[in-house]
Amino acid sequence: MVKVIRILEEVNKMKNIVINNCIDCSSHQVLPDPDPHDWFCDDDVKVVCLVDNREITCACRPYNIRKECDIPKWCFKFK
Repeated sequence: MVKVIRILEEVNKMKNIVINNCIDCSSHQVLPDPDPHDWFCDDDVKVVCLVDNREITCACRPYNIRKECDIPKWCFKFK
């Protein structure tokens, strides 16, 4: 699923942004999500949607963020 969002820039110029993953969206945040019972997974992260305050993915390895952040069905930008 790909969506193009138009953003109004400072000088009233329109800019197209292609979003095909939550990482491309400006409404996401990557937070630490360590496993307290497993020292090997201390660098795990989770990705949270700042608009809906929901988790997109959790217990994710940092190098797999893009693979695991598909756009969820509840995303407000794709309704």
